[in-house]
Amino acid sequence: MLDRFHKIAEIIASIAIVASLLFVGIQVNQNTAAMQNEASYAAQEHWVGITTEMASNRQLAEVWSASLDYPDGMPAPDADQLQVRLMCHAQLKSLEGQFNQYRLGNLSEEVWQNHWKGFLRQLMTQPHYGRILNSPEPPYSSAFMLMFRRGMVEAKAIRARLAAG
Repeated sequence: MLDRFHKIAEIIASIAIVASLLFVGIQVNQNTAAMQNEASYAAQEHWVGITTEMASNRQLAEVWSASLDYPDGMPAPDADQLQVRLMCHAQLKSLEGQFNQYRLGNLSEEVWQNHWKGFLRQLMTQPHYGRILNSPEPPYSSAFMLMFRRGMVEAKAIRARLAAG
């Protein structure tokens, strides 16, 4: 009888060990995903910070625009044009980060829709975003680019409805 209890206890202990290992595996996967998410967000925030600094510092923008070398003899943008482009890049990179957070389930639908509506208003009034994202090899993910192109269509439709009265 004691031997029987011993065997049952071993089976229960084995099941408990397997369950514990499965739980640890799930926790490791979740932790890995969280770390990747944080690293992606930190990289985007760093890029936004650098771009915003350059866009807000006139002297830095002048130095940078003077150093640009454009192909095909195109003139480099002046400091004002560069500052506008950089601000647009910073906003786009920030929106891309929010879009990625939404896709990963870290932003609610309501919060994302509010960000998206604000961006659509900017698309309706500022042509710079379209120029940046239609440039060769823009530094944004393909999923973000697809979402942006849908936004351009949506912004044009809204603008047309407003113009029609």
